[in-house]
Amino acid sequence: MTIDHVGALLYPDNIWFRLIGRLTIPIITFLVVEGYHHTANIKRYMFRIFCFALVAQPIYLLAFSDGLNVLFDLLVGLSVILIIDKFKLGWLQYLLLGFVGLTAIAISLDWWHLAILMIFIFHQLRGNFKGIALAITALFIANFLIFGIIANITRNESLQITHTINLACIAALPLLYIYNGSRGADYRYFFYVYYPAHLLTIYLIKINFFKQVVG
Repeated sequence: MTIDHVGALLYPDNIWFRLIGRLTIPIITFLVVEGYHHTANIKRYMFRIFCFALVAQPIYLLAFSDGLNVLFDLLVGLSVILIIDKFKLGWLQYLLLGFVGLTAIAISLDWWHLAILMIFIFHQLRGNFKGIALAITALFIANFLIFGIIANITRNESLQITHTINLACIAALPLLYIYNGSRGADYRYFFYVYYPAHLLTIYLIKINFFKQVVG
């Protein structure tokens, strides 16, 4: 995550930072789903994410100017699988996913629709790594093809570059495969604090030492 943001804010022309950074979001969404299944109080779990999302948002806007930070992506994704589980939506769950995904793009969630769809996949196929690997691979290939077409039609080169780089998310699958299902040390609050803290640190470095980048 840090490497990704260093690349985005300090070295936007160095694609390797972004490619390495793509490993982050599949791991985060996977762990959030594990948290969903293991938490003793899902409402408290989601409220905690919401509170830290609010805290992180002003710093996120400093760094990236617009959009909503990734904690909101996680919160929306968790809300989707909670609704699906509670109301047993059947095929209607795919209509819900489509609506939420388009809304996520419209309101500029950090990862648009992708984090939400990954949370859905990890939840629905939990315990079936082969199924997860196929679904995640299919998701990012389809995403690359769809947005490649959109980018060509709209002549939006940055859109095509972003979704090409996103293919590197598939490389996180071997790391998820070695997960043994047991809980390690509890670092959740460290992550919640580290997320806005590292963004603020990188932003301060940018405005003080990379003035040519901010123009």
